[in-house]
Amino acid sequence: LEYSVRKRRWIWDEQAITAMDITDNVLSLLTNKMSQLSERVQSTLKVVSCFGFGIHESVIDLLSATTQYSNIREGLDELIWESFMVTVAGDSTPSSDSQSSSGRTWKFVHDKVREAAYCLIAEEEKDQYHADLGLVLHSVSKGKKLGDAVFPIVDQINRGLQSVLQTPAMCIASAELNLEAGVKCCEQSDFSTANTYLTKALSLLPNETWASHYNLSLQLHFLSAKSAYSCGNGEKACEAVRVILKEGSCIEDKVDAYFLLVNIFQAREEAENAYLTCLEVLADLGEKEFLDDQLPDGCDGKDIPSMVAEMTKNLECKTEEEMMAIKVDGALQISSIMKFYSFMTIVAYFVKPEVVLPICCRMVELTLARGVTKHSLMGLLQYSAALCQRSRHKTEIASEVQAPCNLAKLAISLLDRIESSDIIGRAYFIYYGLIAHYAEPIQSCGKWLSKGFEAGLSNGDTFSAFFCANHHIRLSLIGGGNLSTLLRESDYYLSVVEQHGNIVSKRFFMMYRQTIRVLIDKGASNQNDDGANELCQGDSFSHKRMAETMNFHKALQSFWLGYAERCHHYVLKLLQLNVIGRHHRLIILFYHGISSFTMLKRQRTSKLKQIPKEAIIALRAAAKDSRWNYRNKVHLLEAELSSHEGRNEDANSLYAAAIIASRSSRFIHEQGLACELAGFHYKKIGDLQRALGFFNQAKSCYAEWGSEMKVEGITRQLAILGGGTL
Repeated sequence: LEYSVRKRRWIWDEQAITAMDITDNVLSLLTNKMSQLSERVQSTLKVVSCFGFGIHESVIDLLSATTQYSNIREGLDELIWESFMVTVAGDSTPSSDSQSSSGRTWKFVHDKVREAAYCLIAEEEKDQYHADLGLVLHSVSKGKKLGDAVFPIVDQINRGLQSVLQTPAMCIASAELNLEAGVKCCEQSDFSTANTYLTKALSLLPNETWASHYNLSLQLHFLSAKSAYSCGNGEKACEAVRVILKEGSCIEDKVDAYFLLVNIFQAREEAENAYLTCLEVLADLGEKEFLDDQLPDGCDGKDIPSMVAEMTKNLECKTEEEMMAIKVDGALQISSIMKFYSFMTIVAYFVKPEVVLPICCRMVELTLARGVTKHSLMGLLQYSAALCQRSRHKTEIASEVQAPCNLAKLAISLLDRIESSDIIGRAYFIYYGLIAHYAEPIQSCGKWLSKGFEAGLSNGDTFSAFFCANHHIRLSLIGGGNLSTLLRESDYYLSVVEQHGNIVSKRFFMMYRQTIRVLIDKGASNQNDDGANELCQGDSFSHKRMAETMNFHKALQSFWLGYAERCHHYVLKLLQLNVIGRHHRLIILFYHGISSFTMLKRQRTSKLKQIPKEAIIALRAAAKDSRWNYRNKVHLLEAELSSHEGRNEDANSLYAAAIIASRSSRFIHEQGLACELAGFHYKKIGDLQRALGFFNQAKSCYAEWGSEMKVEGITRQLAILGGGTL
């Protein structure tokens, strides 16, 4: 290294530096210096180096309480004096955990210093040294609340495991410590590390452990299954679950394992197995009479409308105070019953949609009779969602959604009053993904769903996390989110669901990604979506259910590509399905209504003329509940109808209203569409100056949306008119 006067900067020879044996020299110098320290200080160096780069005060306190390491603090002070270590202040935030992250930490000044200190221990003695440290810490920590201090204790014992496993009692003690560390990791949402500790704990259990240590075996197997599932290892989770189902002594001990199993079934696209398992468990929990009476095949003879009317009347005008005043049945069974009914409702959506409302009514009935818990509130949310999502004939689409939306808001408000952090991801998926967009701005729903994804992952509830992610992309796409951003988010979500082996969510994200790429550049960037075209092929219930989403996306793609007849084809296929939800119906009626005017230019049939009129009726009704989400769509359909019928003055004002409403509601894609259609309208009536102005506005909107395809199309229109940007 030298300074170059000619270049006026420092220069160096990287190859010469690389060739130097600097690391060994540094370690040799440090080791020599450390060997000159007193035996007490060298002992402190050895101990601290075993804990990595630093050691927390909580561990020092435990070591100080032993005879062997009672002088460790003096040794640390000397190491600071010798500049081998420094102290770092901990978090001063108050904590209920006596062994929280607050307090000092002693750290080596450099990782090479720690490496040199660790080299003071002979290689063949290291495992035993770690084991001895672990045993000393374990002996002084019995009966104490360890908090984060459990990790260094367990790590020391695990490192020298073969040296300490001399008796069955020590095996059980080590297993219990690993369990404590695993539980702590789960609380911190570190499921990968948790699974490592729990797997180690299971390996320590002796033979016949279910007979001698039943509760420990049950807890270890379940947490091992849960952490494996949360990490995406479904096979390992299933193995642990099967052991519980075989060895568990009663349904109460097996219920959590069954619930994890149905989650795994759903993720693997085994919805039928999930549904049948829910039926089996609910029957064992005492619900056999209801299941036999109310849920026969096809619900034959059951008057669902009267059932809904009865439940709605019972819930009418209920306040938070009145709901909370209902005496809560604290029995474990009722909580488990509500949890399984809640999951069964979601599974039935794919497998047996005709039983969704009867199940939801049962959950409402149990809530009013047994009191409000977090799982009963999920029942209220799902009842509200079922009412909003009911498949309806187009003449009934204007049905009232305000009442179920208000009930859902009540349930969300009540969730804030009880501890419900473990189900918040599922609550957000139901409320913001299936209900709120009928009354609240669709963009805000997308943001809350993104938070639901994070909450679900942090709780290990990947089922809810991935459904939140699905609806986040779905609503953001419908709401005009930036396409490049949506593509990045879809790719991220897809990578996560693939890591966890969630086949159902993977199918949805592949559809979303294909549509987004088509909207950006007609799919020119489509490199890995070949499988998206086969997504709804198959005979399973899930495949048939996904046909709705596939036809919706094909219709959406066809509309923006300008293929009116193709859009019409997919819309008809979609509307023929009995499973189509109300929101998808509303959105697709809008695009179908707009595209129908293109077909009317070539063929004037009474059926085609009815399409936009029926869309206007449905969307006017929806706009009564949410002007934000639907007002612009009504104005644009009315503008197109007025232009088609030659009422040009009306059309002029309605196009302006559609543009203003779209801009006000931040639907940049539909603002661009309104400007584009206004441009064609003014071109048709001969006002080319205004046509150019509106086409330029449309180009700007489409560019902001991120659609290169639409920008190119508008650019061609501008070239035809002989104008550019004005």
